[in-house]
Amino acid sequence: MFKKVLISSLVSLSLTINLYGKEGSSYFNEGYQAYFKRDLVTAISKFREAISKDPNEPTYHLYLGKAYYKKEMYEDALPEFLSTVKLDPKNAVGYLYLGRIYYESKSWTKALENFKKLLELEKDNLEAHLKVGEILIKIGHIDEAISQLKTAYELDNKDPFVSFFLGRAYLEKRDFAMSVSWFNNAITLESNNPLFYYWRGNANFASADYKNPSDKDWKSRNDYMQATELGLNTPEAHFMYGNTLLNRAFYYLTSNRREEGLDLLETSILRYKRVTELSPTASNAYNNLGLAYYYLDRLDEAISSYKKAIDLEPLVAFFHDNLGDVYFKKGEYEEAVKEWELVLELEPDYEHVSYGYLPFPRPGILEKIKQAKKRR
Repeated sequence: MFKKVLISSLVSLSLTINLYGKEGSSYFNEGYQAYFKRDLVTAISKFREAISKDPNEPTYHLYLGKAYYKKEMYEDALPEFLSTVKLDPKNAVGYLYLGRIYYESKSWTKALENFKKLLELEKDNLEAHLKVGEILIKIGHIDEAISQLKTAYELDNKDPFVSFFLGRAYLEKRDFAMSVSWFNNAITLESNNPLFYYWRGNANFASADYKNPSDKDWKSRNDYMQATELGLNTPEAHFMYGNTLLNRAFYYLTSNRREEGLDLLETSILRYKRVTELSPTASNAYNNLGLAYYYLDRLDEAISSYKKAIDLEPLVAFFHDNLGDVYFKKGEYEEAVKEWELVLELEPDYEHVSYGYLPFPRPGILEKIKQAKKRR
């Protein structure tokens, strides 16, 4: 106990010496003590009083900003950190917090600018390297991101997020083998992080692993399963889980494994339904439900699902195209023609967007209209 009191006193004494002669120093020291006692209301009040006495003291602005930041009052914190770096352009902590605030508000350019300024002052700051790398991925500067993240890896090859973001960067480059390798490294370092499995699943899925003849090479399913079992209960995770099941089902339907394919279609439906529970406006989930129902010959359910997708996004041409396919299969040719004509109104040069690995070839939209008109 004595040791803790002594250290606290030394810190306070040091700050008093550093700010000697400042009118607001007594208010600042009171605020500083309150700040570390987590009495942020008092800290803010005292820091503001200190600033009223010495408005050009960067340390006062820095700690007022930090107090606001701890209270998640980011709009109030921002001008304090801006004042900090204006008064003291070499204040690394000020740039760190500015980078964090701009990052949280998705102001990528400003966040990048401040984290880079921080790196000019502290070239070994791991958080700054990571954030710069992540932001560069978000804005599409992938090679620069990889360079930045490899510098971070040299600083700390045991930080799993360095490997994780390298995996993300290589996924953007569509270098799936390298991406998986980095995700493997992240998982080795932190095996219970669901995000790592989810993103490795994305890399495996993007490599079209659902078309591998051997089931053991269909790895995205296990990754998405692990991610959701570890608690990643997001629409995106369940959607991608459903996608790998759906595409593998399509593969089975063309590989003399029809019963297995039908089972996977049923399983994919459960995933897409979970997506719609979590995100009722997820139009693509309704569309993919429609695909699963279509190939299960549950045509009324397919129509209902496609109509929900269209209600949410009426201007998506391939939703209407898919609905037209169901009407055609059901023998309702007039309705099919109406949907396909809507497709051409929306996109006169329409070509159906290939969905992964559809089990059977699809004729062009004009040919489908021609066939339907012959039968109606």
